[in-house]
Amino acid sequence: MKQPKYLDLVRSIAPKWAVDPALVLAIIRQESNFTATAHNGTGGDALRGGAYGLMQMTYKTAVGLGYKEANGDSLFVPATNLTYGCKLISQLQKRRGYTVRDVVCAYNSGKPEARAPASTLVYVERVMRFYAEYSEMLRSLDPEILALG
Repeated sequence: MKQPKYLDLVRSIAPKWAVDPALVLAIIRQESNFTATAHNGTGGDALRGGAYGLMQMTYKTAVGLGYKEANGDSLFVPATNLTYGCKLISQLQKRRGYTVRDVVCAYNSGKPEARAPASTLVYVERVMRFYAEYSEMLRSLDPEILALG
């Protein structure tokens, strides 16, 4: 597997939030396919300014996590986007009883897997497949790596 763009940045930011870098890479691949300038201004997110950057972070969600900018423009900056995406994943991981699948599901829909719509379950399956691929890739790069998830 080819090393993804932003791998070093993900590996430097994710551990600060106790988040598995492989999970972050999997979510990025599904959300933006590693396109830092990705912007989704459709659906319900359009009313809040859309979803921005690598992890498709919404402005409202970022503000709830401490983002203080007047708009979402700096969410296109990879380090900023990854920081808020990892912060969200970290918070979701701390929810009692949440599995990795629940975290992925809640990242997409705000709900754990048992309460998620069918479209979100398709999202979860894709992310989990990517997660397995990136976990294996990271283990091959660094055999000593321990997954946090």
